[in-house]
Amino acid sequence: METMYYKRGISSKQIFNISELDDDNLCNISNYELDSMVDRVTESILDEISRQIAIAKEEQHQKLDEKINEDQ
Repeated sequence: METMYYKRGISSKQIFNISELDDDNLCNISNYELDSMVDRVTESILDEISRQIAIAKEEQHQKLDEKINEDQ
């Protein structure tokens, strides 16, 4: 179904274009298409969580380095 697409933006948010899908068409989406959508969203969410963890770790290291430098 070409009316749905996935786009990864700068903010790592998912954008699904479902403007052309009404309730009748939504009921006709195959399980494969739904699974595919869920997989993409899940992967993107996990990527974002990993990215946020990496950022938090880097910030924690920077704060620790600053504290060590202040103590010296």
